[in-house]
Amino acid sequence: MRFESKLSARQHEHLNRMLNDQVTRTVSSSYPHARMAFRHQQTTDDFFSQDSDSKFRVSRDTKTGQVVECIIKKRLGDLHVISPKREVDWRISVNTEEKVDVRSTEGTRPYYSRRKDRMEYMHQHFRIDLTQVTDQANVQTNELEVEFAYPEEVRRILDLRGKDGPEMWGYDQLVAVFINNCRILSRNVVKQ
Repeated sequence: MRFESKLSARQHEHLNRMLNDQVTRTVSSSYPHARMAFRHQQTTDDFFSQDSDSKFRVSRDTKTGQVVECIIKKRLGDLHVISPKREVDWRISVNTEEKVDVRSTEGTRPYYSRRKDRMEYMHQHFRIDLTQVTDQANVQTNELEVEFAYPEEVRRILDLRGKDGPEMWGYDQLVAVFINNCRILSRNVVKQ
């Protein structure tokens, strides 16, 4: 079974509106909780040959050509969540990302390129990416991702798990909030 991370244009538009409304609501000085930040980013990703378990990706700002990120991403595992009463199923992927020098791609051609138009929403420890991806054949897909915004902090909290102290259960709580964010978002995906 192949998992495809795709939303319809209608679903993408609905989630975009919902998340933008949340940003607007949290900007108010009278809002008593954590703010949600927003950033719009347009990048071009070039993928270079690597072993079968990892991807070597160079992301550049589409307008300036400046390198935004150059990483080797290795997938460690997936957990597929089937939600028969919802419009979408979802997947939790665990990856490692290693920053690498872009000069290591000099003299090689990418085997695949794509353009991304991404709305990035930051809330506490999490980043929600709502992205329109256009591939080399000019086919556009819509994707939704939820990620830990600060992986170093997750690793630090994981190291404290089970040790005496105020953060001994912090990792479990962080994962529970992550799962709840995924569930809330999937619950808000409208019919295609």
